[in-house]
Amino acid sequence: MFLKGLNDNQQKLFLGVAQQLIEADAKITDREREMIYALSAEMGQQELIPEPTDDVLRTFFPDRGSRTAVMLELIGLSACDGHFAIEEDKVIRRMQKLFGISDADLKAYKAWVKKFFTVRNEAAAFFVNSPARRAPKPTPVKKTATRRKAKTAPKPGKAPAPKATARTTARKGKTVKKATPRRK
Repeated sequence: MFLKGLNDNQQKLFLGVAQQLIEADAKITDREREMIYALSAEMGQQELIPEPTDDVLRTFFPDRGSRTAVMLELIGLSACDGHFAIEEDKVIRRMQKLFGISDADLKAYKAWVKKFFTVRNEAAAFFVNSPARRAPKPTPVKKTATRRKAKTAPKPGKAPAPKATARTTARKGKTVKKATPRRK
């Protein structure tokens, strides 16, 4: 969500930290794997810098905006499988300390991510329970005031009348359209 604003090196570093986060508890879930792929696709970034050092992270994420983006995305990644592992929290706490983020800000970030997942899940329920997935209701026929004969279904036992179709013929360099009955 916030990663497109990061530069190429920041994105690679983020993916390295994200990889550390999901590997921290020694259990990589399918949901975590899907989330890493989604984050990578969001950025258009397939490379990562594995195990970046603290000095490198401090240098490449110098401002509050990039640090906030990293923290929100890491918290979201740690929460995506519904399980908050202590080891994953240690990675988040390390980044908090490294970036100089207060406990109050970290608490606010976590609350925001929780709220985001709640709203996203509510929105997903719209698609599951949407009227578009139910049987479609018949569309009411719109009455129009035209001089054309209204189309009606043939009466049982009677064949429908043949319809006229346009046929184009070329006569002496001119194109002429003629109406002819349709043949079965």
